[in-house]
Amino acid sequence: MSTSPRHIWTFVSLIVSLCVASSVMAEPGSESVERELESIESEIEAKSSPESSEAEDTDTGGESIESELNALEREIERDAGGESRDTGTHGTPATSRTPEPPPSDVEEDSPDTMSAWDLYRDPILCGLFAGAALGLLGVYVVARRIVFVSAALSQVSALGITIGFFIVGYGGLDGVWHDTIPPLSAIALAFAVVFALTRAGESSSFPRDAVLGVAFVLPMALVLLLGPYIPQEMHEIESILHGSAVVVRTRDLYAVGAASALVIATQMLGFHGFVFASLDPTVARTRGLPVDTLDAVLFGSIALMTGLVTRALGALPTFALTVLPAIGALRLKIGLSRVFVVASLAGAAAGGGGYGLALVIDGSVGASQTIVAAVLALVLRSLGWGWDRWLSADTNSMGDV
Repeated sequence: MSTSPRHIWTFVSLIVSLCVASSVMAEPGSESVERELESIESEIEAKSSPESSEAEDTDTGGESIESELNALEREIERDAGGESRDTGTHGTPATSRTPEPPPSDVEEDSPDTMSAWDLYRDPILCGLFAGAALGLLGVYVVARRIVFVSAALSQVSALGITIGFFIVGYGGLDGVWHDTIPPLSAIALAFAVVFALTRAGESSSFPRDAVLGVAFVLPMALVLLLGPYIPQEMHEIESILHGSAVVVRTRDLYAVGAASALVIATQMLGFHGFVFASLDPTVARTRGLPVDTLDAVLFGSIALMTGLVTRALGALPTFALTVLPAIGALRLKIGLSRVFVVASLAGAAAGGGGYGLALVIDGSVGASQTIVAAVLALVLRSLGWGWDRWLSADTNSMGDV
């Protein structure tokens, strides 16, 4: 450390006092000089004490500052050493890195990893199930000449779904109610029309054709009136009306699949009774068959499938899958039981194949299913016509022989 002038003055005064003291002490008996020397020393101490205290304070302060600086330097060096040990190659703390998940054999489903079957499985299966059941029921509809019933039930089901969306929207319902009320409304209205048809058959003032006319025209008008009041569901309503639904929800697939299995199983168990009651109800009554009950079950099956399939696929493909496969299958003279099988298979092919066609041409699903059903109906009728021509030609040749 550097020496200040105050230190020099103190040091010189001390040397002078020591010299004077030694000279005085050499003369014995001189007490006055000794007292004078003591006074000088006290005076020197009095003068030098403030300066020495200030110097000591300064030295102490300097030493304290230096000690604090040294401590800070050591702490900085210690922190720097810790960071250098915990830092990665890019200077970021290793503890702040997000740990990588352990490798897994099962990857999450994403649009990149999902296959085409995973994406389109539900709508294709729904089209297959719906076409199989509706194609089978369509044989009764076409054979009994009640095609207008299917058209009316499709429109009524669309109205029921629209009313269901209206209730859900204005009631603030969500979750299970949002998914359940529309199809239930469709099924309820369809059953109401079926009940009216069964009762109107015996009434001359309001015959069955009048019920069908009202059930076809009025629901269409009400759907167009209610649609603007539920804009949040307008897209789904348009999809239901025009059959342009691209995605089928899993719950709709399960509902359509379960209803299709129930309808097909019921038809297999009571096949002869349903056919007899539909084709010749008078003779069926004379033989004790419950014709009214069988008709109620048949129309109830049509109403159930129409309501569910309309919610899943739309009104247009529902009507097309009910009527067109049966029109083609009934042209084949292969036995009535085989006609039901062919109509069911053709309906399933139209439901699933129509969705595939929509993917290829990037068009409307309902329109594609309708086109495929119409083409299959045309092919089946052509096969029936060709089979009749071949049989007639063979018969003529045998007659000539």
